[in-house]
Amino acid sequence: GVSRDSVLIGSASPRQILVDGNFVKIMNLRSANSRCSFIEVASNHHDVWIENVKADDVATDVRTLGHSGVYDCDGVMFRDGTYHGYVLDSQFFAPTLASVSPVGSRWDAAGSAIATLGVMNPIGGFVFKGNTIGTSASNGAFRDCIGNSPESPSGGINYSDILNNNIAGCYDDSIQVEGGNLGLLIAGNVVKVDNGYSCFAAQPSYFGPI
Repeated sequence: GVSRDSVLIGSASPRQILVDGNFVKIMNLRSANSRCSFIEVASNHHDVWIENVKADDVATDVRTLGHSGVYDCDGVMFRDGTYHGYVLDSQFFAPTLASVSPVGSRWDAAGSAIATLGVMNPIGGFVFKGNTIGTSASNGAFRDCIGNSPESPSGGINYSDILNNNIAGCYDDSIQVEGGNLGLLIAGNVVKVDNGYSCFAAQPSYFGPI
């Protein structure tokens, strides 16, 4: 991360970068401290390319708000109606999340490194490839390292690729794609299940194929 062009040190706002447009490219940025989310893509946008970014510590407000207070704080969050979103060759860590135990079940833990939150546009076309998400339970303690909500026929992502990611330390599922999931390719990922329940969760997956 030291060679990245820009360093974001701390943040007065819980959300550091809000993408509210189409055909946007974000590259070569480093976040030293994200109180909540590092990058959030607003609803109903498309063609957002995120490459070679690093989040050193996502959702640090967990120290004062607990896991419930930062539940939907993510490294990169795509909100409802989004399509053609790319997260490539990036790194996501959450040592502060790891230092605060969730109350209740593991799926009550906060945050994902990469999340699709809400009903995505059925066009889909997401690519999450070549990312490093944690190296152990001490710094990768997201709820689902790659995750989605809702877990319903309209949820999940269509015609998308999750490829060649290195994942460790998740509280619940390392890769969760629970929903419609038309034409979803998941391959070449290296997952270390050293903390959570599963390396892959697709229950339910309503349509496929996966």
